Amino acid sequence: MRSSRHRFPELLYFREGEGHIRFDLPKRSEQLNCEPGDCVIVPANVDHAIVDEPGTPLSLYGLALDPKKIAVGSELGELLPTGKIPRQRIVLLDIEKRLRRLLYLAANPSPVAKLSAVASAIELFATIAQPHAGKNASSDADDEIHEYLDWLSRNFFEAVTLDAGAIACGFSRRKFTELFKQQTGKSWLNYLHELRVNHAVALLCETDSQVTSIAFQCGFDDLSTFYRVFKRLNGRQPLEVRTSSQQ
Repeated sequence: MRSSRHRFPELLYFREGEGHIRFDLPKRSEQLNCEPGDCVIVPANVDHAIVDEPGTPLSLYGLALDPKKIAVGSELGELLPTGKIPRQRIVLLDIEKRLRRLLYLAANPSPVAKLSAVASAIELFATIAQPHAGKNASSDADDEIHEYLDWLSRNFFEAVTLDAGAIACGFSRRKFTELFKQQTGKSWLNYLHELRVNHAVALLCETDSQVTSIAFQCGFDDLSTFYRVFKRLNGRQPLEVRTSSQQ
């Protein structure tokens, strides 16, 4: 493919084939080998070219936000990483699922679908732009858990599961639970509950939200579980915490 450049950053998601992408950064040129499942961010105003391996042409999707049409695009462009997105982040951020939904919405002629497609694209870029953990000086297995913990700290209120964490890290359920406890000193469920309860305490002290709303915001499916876990970890009931914070 001939070298090109765009005034906006691009997300490239490779579906089939093999090859590489070459782009010329201000102080260096970089070449990244690409295979199915890879995601690459190409910065704005950077010359780049996609080259197929002989006999295995690449098939890919591209996504971009034109800042001339969507103002927030220029802000996100400055926050996005450059180059390959780590495979674990691709799984944790559900990038493939999000892109499938975007393609469905973009093909729908409904004005509502078009608006939803724009919103979904902005959300995907914003999610990728979130800071994430760098590599540790320790083992690859520790790196995977560290990356997962960083992601979990921002997504604990979602319907997360232990099995999904194990899959994202590329471990069996048993190996994942062992490594998780080695690095945190806690079981996966206790660690998750601590994140949720800590957030609940902050909401109790800083907002006037009802306890039922706070339980929902923190990821608890039912109020009885929230009360039970909160009391076990905090030693007090939610309203006692709120009352003491107001004295």
